[in-house]
Amino acid sequence: MATKLPDVGGLNLLSVLFSSTAKTTSFTLQLFTDANAPADGDINTTHTVAAGGGYADKTLSNNATVALESGIPVATWAAQTWTFTGALTSGATIRGYQVLSGTTLLFEETFGTPFTPANNGDQMTFTPKYALGNGTPT
Repeated sequence: MATKLPDVGGLNLLSVLFSSTAKTTSFTLQLFTDANAPADGDINTTHTVAAGGGYADKTLSNNATVALESGIPVATWAAQTWTFTGALTSGATIRGYQVLSGTTLLFEETFGTPFTPANNGDQMTFTPKYALGNGTPT
């Protein structure tokens, strides 16, 4: 998995850091089901957000733990778990996630192993992370 910072996300982050854009206090975490590779030109509607099977977006608070991991600055949120009530619409497979600030796509990532919920009680858990810096994130 490699986190992708699309152009709109980069502009948003720079505006918050160096301009007058207000700091976001919460973010929307969404799982997506399409096989599109994350790209610089992606926006909040590039990917197909999961639907059905009891899926719901999650809210990430502005309380990530920020630390160096192998010399790379990383923001890490608590592990997030989805418990499904059955298959997603059309039996879709979860291929990655995206994080939004309002309607602006901040970052996105595909999973190394896709996940297809099928039964009531199936669970998926992962820890959202955002790495920033020189080098290759671990």
